[in-house]
Amino acid sequence: MIDMSDVLNDPDFNQKIVIERASGGRYEGPRYVKKVQTITTSGVISHASSTKDTGQTAQGDISLGNINVYTEIPLYTTRQNPDENNISDIVIEDDARYKVLTVYDRSRYGFYKAVCQKEGTSA
Repeated sequence: MIDMSDVLNDPDFNQKIVIERASGGRYEGPRYVKKVQTITTSGVISHASSTKDTGQTAQGDISLGNINVYTEIPLYTTRQNPDENNISDIVIEDDARYKVLTVYDRSRYGFYKAVCQKEGTSA
């Protein structure tokens, strides 16, 4: 298998990726306020990862709002990071927010793949 980090860093595919990572927090009265860290990295984002990401309606095909994110750094789902009590990372692209649902560790090939769903949509 080839090392995909070359593709992730290729200017033809590479783009800036903004990640919001929440870990810990505190209660302010009855409200829980999470501590959010913004991480900027680079990688590749692709839309409609499979036919399951496209819904068929009488009006035509619609996107369910899923994206694949390929990076050289790991993204996390809720409580997946062993060092922190975190919730799922949020990927921000074109002012839209996508919650990380699943992460595939392909670090031996130079990347991590995260499947994300647009906030406010459901499969």
